[in-house]
Amino acid sequence: MQEGEVASLTSIDPWVVVGVRGAVKALHTGTGKELRLRGPAASMLVTALLVEDDEHLFAGTEDGVIYMWRMNRSRQSFDEVAAFRGHEKALASLAQGKGTLYSGSADGSIRAWDLESRRCVCTLAAHAAAATALLCWEQFLLSSSDDGTVKVWRAKPDRDDLDLEVHYVHDEGEHVVAIDGTYDPDKKPVQMVSRGDGVVRVYDLQSLQKRGQIHCNGEARAVSLRSPGVVFTGDASGEVRVVKWMPRAEAGV
Repeated sequence: MQEGEVASLTSIDPWVVVGVRGAVKALHTGTGKELRLRGPAASMLVTALLVEDDEHLFAGTEDGVIYMWRMNRSRQSFDEVAAFRGHEKALASLAQGKGTLYSGSADGSIRAWDLESRRCVCTLAAHAAAATALLCWEQFLLSSSDDGTVKVWRAKPDRDDLDLEVHYVHDEGEHVVAIDGTYDPDKKPVQMVSRGDGVVRVYDLQSLQKRGQIHCNGEARAVSLRSPGVVFTGDASGEVRVVKWMPRAEAGV
């Protein structure tokens, strides 16, 4: 990338999408075609990218703005749809679920945006430091932070689905870099929590009881669970670690 630092990365088949300063660039893996998506200000780093439904692409920037594009498969392009404004600090994380976009900020706040009306419908004073990662899981929203906590949110009883309250707080005692969810070989839901000390811990969802851990050579900012039965981690030392799930009777992970 001639623009310098690649701050975020995602994919929407057949495109690889990268966030750089002042741009979102899409690279076609088959033809080599390169697109530069309009939106982010020239001086702003694109700090977060999200694709969940193979149709919409979201990008969050240093100035707190979120941009949304829709993939146009017939033209092999991305059409600009909307910009969401309201955060006062840089975007740190994004997640999507049930027609809602969730955005986590460097100031620890989380906003919920209705994708149909494109309005902010809920603002949570969620964490004391940056909301490093968000995860939508069934009826829950999970958030992690540099303050060392992982919080599980759910809708308040007899209230709107977007009126969230804290269901459980888990203290890691170390700043949390990333979280993600998957299923173990027994089809049980589990959560991966990557900590600043280079340990990726594995927990049962929703109890957050510890199942195991992966030791990395430094902070593991990249954790991929997209290949069934395998966990990939990328850490501060430059090492990529590949970990295979085993049946519970033999080992946790």
